[in-house]
Amino acid sequence: MKGKRTLGAAWLVLFAFMFVFAVTGCSSVSTISDDSSWESRLTAATTFGEVARVYWDAPEGSEAEKVALEKLKTILKSRLAAATTLEEVWGVYRYAPEGSEVRKAVLEKMLSLATTFEEVARVYRYAPEGSEVRKAVLEKMLSLATTFEEVARVYRYAPEGSEVRKAVLEKMLSLATTFEEVARVYRYAPEGSEVRKAVLEKMLSLATTLEEVRGCTGTHRKEAR
Repeated sequence: MKGKRTLGAAWLVLFAFMFVFAVTGCSSVSTISDDSSWESRLTAATTFGEVARVYWDAPEGSEAEKVALEKLKTILKSRLAAATTLEEVWGVYRYAPEGSEVRKAVLEKMLSLATTFEEVARVYRYAPEGSEVRKAVLEKMLSLATTFEEVARVYRYAPEGSEVRKAVLEKMLSLATTFEEVARVYRYAPEGSEVRKAVLEKMLSLATTLEEVRGCTGTHRKEAR
């Protein structure tokens, strides 16, 4: 974990009352300074908020901090196992440490529960770049996409040269119903690819004006060079 800052604003809410406690004249919570002190507090802590307070009080890099963090992860895993809706799983994600196995498991469960294109797109925004989760998200987005614009959106997310992007272009072409939509697929299709060849054939079949036909002919000549 990259220090306490990775907890984020959501965790800070849990400790806001500490400030009020100090302002009203009560003694502030002291930093855990010895093994018996932090161990007793950690043993007594049973809720996420209580364990998080111990974590927050513990000196950075101390054994107290490490043990508290592991207890937090255990609580989060339990919450994740009990979560049955996308929103419940999202609630666990907000507190899962960045880069942890818990966060990875959260993303995988979010993806499994997502049933609409927009829900899956939401998971994409949180999946780490280059991860297997993000790849799986793109594939599910493509399978759920039913409109030309939704598929075009997946194209923007898909890595250049990937199999996903190739599949996206093929689906865009199948959903394109106007000359302009097909021409848009042409701009995305790699030069010399089978997809671009199929695009040109469909453009010609949809051309209704002399200019559109000339455009197809000129493009075909360039491809043939």
